[in-house]
Amino acid sequence: MAKRDEHQALRQQIKEFIQNKIESNSFIDSAHSVVKELSVDHNICVDVRLVREVMTSDMQMSFRKVVDISPFENSVKNLVLRKLAAMKIIDMAVTKTRVINIDETWLGMEDFRAMKWQAPRSKNSCVRKLWSPRISLLLAMDNFGESYVALS
Repeated sequence: MAKRDEHQALRQQIKEFIQNKIESNSFIDSAHSVVKELSVDHNICVDVRLVREVMTSDMQMSFRKVVDISPFENSVKNLVLRKLAAMKIIDMAVTKTRVINIDETWLGMEDFRAMKWQAPRSKNSCVRKLWSPRISLLLAMDNFGESYVALS
């Protein structure tokens, strides 16, 4: 009985620690990092399997791919502008107007973590800091099948 109570108390400590990290918007990139922080900061020795079990079973967290966004990508203004642009492109497609879609990508990000643990119904995006200078690759394709490439 005492061993069961001790195990439940340990699970509760893990849960409280993770809940504090969630509330402070800390990045939980692995169960190993939680084990390490519990060990170093709180002198709590736990197994990685127990941490994963607490996060998945007790807290309904999931380990999902991180979505990279710019700091202003999902602002209300940008959401409205994207919707208006989509409606305009549909109108232009009906009139057979040439529409060129340009996409830019670059190499120069500071953080390449691809997945993180998160609470249910929470956003899985994080702001990325960029290095300068960077290599930019511009690709364009129009609605008639032509493609264009530029490297800078």
